[in-house]
Amino acid sequence: MPEWARIERWQWVLSAFLPIGSAFAAFLLVQPGDDITWIVGTAVVFAIASQIQVPSAGRSQFSAGYIVVAAMPFISTHAAEGVLLPREAVAALAIGIAGSWILRTARGDDQRQVVFGAIKRMFSYAGFIGAYALVEPQLTNMAFSEWRDAVLFIAAAGAGFGIEVLSSAVLRPGIGGAAPRMFFALDTARDLSVFISLVASGALFGIAFEVIGWWALAVAALPYAFAHGAFRRYVDARQTYFQTMRSLARIPEVAGHADPGHAARTAELAVGVAAELGLRPRDVDTVEYAALLHDIGRISLNEPSVLRMGFTDSDIAKWGSEIVGETSYLAEVSEVVLRQHEPYRNPGMESNEDVPIAAKIVKVCSAYDESTHELGLSPLEAMEK
Repeated sequence: MPEWARIERWQWVLSAFLPIGSAFAAFLLVQPGDDITWIVGTAVVFAIASQIQVPSAGRSQFSAGYIVVAAMPFISTHAAEGVLLPREAVAALAIGIAGSWILRTARGDDQRQVVFGAIKRMFSYAGFIGAYALVEPQLTNMAFSEWRDAVLFIAAAGAGFGIEVLSSAVLRPGIGGAAPRMFFALDTARDLSVFISLVASGALFGIAFEVIGWWALAVAALPYAFAHGAFRRYVDARQTYFQTMRSLARIPEVAGHADPGHAARTAELAVGVAAELGLRPRDVDTVEYAALLHDIGRISLNEPSVLRMGFTDSDIAKWGSEIVGETSYLAEVSEVVLRQHEPYRNPGMESNEDVPIAAKIVKVCSAYDESTHELGLSPLEAMEK
C-alpha cells in the first residue's frame, strides 16, 4: 500500500470537516424565499451522479456530477428569466458534496482521494458557476440574442475545465516541483473530450427539460451512454495493450537473458524520471512502453546461428526495434528501443544531442536497475556509477 493511502485517525477527523463545512456553508447561503425543493433535489441528484466515474485516459477522474452542474443554468428556478443565482446553485452543490462524501465513505473509498477530489471539484464547479454569473450581465444587450446562452455556456465550461486542469496539478498530494505538476496538468488536459461529453449532456438535458420535462432525462442519457461506452472501450483497449506489453517484456526474463522483474522496475523508474523532467503525457507513455520492451531483442539469442556469429548491444537493440516496429502504433517506441543502447555522450562530447531524451532515460534507468539488482550495488553506489 502506498504511503499516501495509509489513513490515520487524525486524517479521518480532517476529512469529516468536509461534509460538516459544506453543510454549514449551505445553511449560510440559503435565505427565506429560496426554492428549497429545487436546492435539495438538485443536491441529491448531484450526490448520486458524483458516484459515477467516467473512464478516461488521464488522471482527471471526472464524474457524472458535472452533468448536473452543466444543467443548472437551464433548470434553475429563475431559468425562464435567463438568470442563474450563484447563491442557490452553490448551496445545492455544497449539500451535494456533503452527500457525495457520505456515499463515497460508505463504500470504502480512500479518504485522501475523497477529500482531494472534493476540493478540486469545488473549485471547478465554483469556476463554472462564477464565470456564468459574471459573464451573464455583460451579455444583456447582446446583438445576437440567440447566441447569448451559447456564449455564456462556453465561457462557463472553459472556466470550469481550466480550473480543473490547474487544480489537478496544484492540489495533487504527494508530488513536488513545477515539472511534475505541469505533467499532471497536461495529463488532465488530455481528457477534454470526456469533459465536453459531460457538459454537453448536461446542457442537452437542461434545454430539453424546459420543453418535455423529465423525458429530457432519456434524451440526454442516450448520447451520454454511447459516449461513456466509447470511453470505456478506449480505456480497456489501452489497458489490454499495456498488459500485453508487460507480458512480452517478461519473455527475455523467462528465457534467462534478463534479471526477473528488470523490465517492470526499469519502466516504473523511467516513468518517474520522465514525469520529474516534465515530459508531455504522451512522451511519458512512450518512455514507459520502451522501458518495458527495451530488452525484447534478447529473445533472438535463443537462435544458435546468432550465438555462433556473435552479437553486440547494437544488434540486440536493432532486433528489438524490428520486433516492436511490427506494430505501427509503436513507431516512436521502436525508435527509442533502437537508440537506447547508444552512449549518453561520445568521447570529446559533453552530450550526444542526437539521442532522444526518452532513449537516454531508458538507458540510465536500465543501468541503475542492473547495478542495484544484478551487481548488488547500493543505491548510492549505483548513482555514482
